[in-house]
Amino acid sequence: MNYAYTDAILDYFVKKEIPLNKMVSELNNQLMLYRDQTNQVQFNVLDSHDTARLLTAAQGNRDLMRQVMAFTYLQPGVPCLYYGDEYGMTGGNDPDCRKCLVWDADQQDLELYQFVKALIAVRKQYQPILSEGQLKWSIKESAPDVLKMTRILGNKKLTAIFNTGQTTVSLTQTQPVILSQQITLQEQQVQMAPNGFILY
Repeated sequence: MNYAYTDAILDYFVKKEIPLNKMVSELNNQLMLYRDQTNQVQFNVLDSHDTARLLTAAQGNRDLMRQVMAFTYLQPGVPCLYYGDEYGMTGGNDPDCRKCLVWDADQQDLELYQFVKALIAVRKQYQPILSEGQLKWSIKESAPDVLKMTRILGNKKLTAIFNTGQTTVSLTQTQPVILSQQITLQEQQVQMAPNGFILY
């Protein structure tokens, strides 16, 4: 389990304990420890039987949960989904995180379930880029809460932008959108609310 990767992501996105450049530095450091072949099979988790569930750590903020999941699914390695997260299960530290799966559809977050299915579909469709592609970060001092990352393989690339701040940001968007959250499109302009992201 790639807990060093997990900790860096949660410390930045969820706990707000480190700045963006520190998270990127820690992720890069982790990737530098191993060969590409090893990084491609790292077991990337956001929660597990040993930790509080992601939705609980995010204090019930489903937009934040989806943003963090999207970011993780675009990383090198193998994203792992802890049972029940796809339905919005909550739970504190062990043993609360080991509750039985909620089987009653009336108590399941089916909208979140559809989002998880969409994430998995993106991972499958763009598997070569997400498994083998280079990872390039773009951080601007003028926008410390906006993270842009690009996965590149040959002449193909995927780019994602995340708004981790507390205010809406404006972006220019000319490419077709693959997956997004908390955005408003107006011609070539994107208004991205807090906890928003766009993948193209």
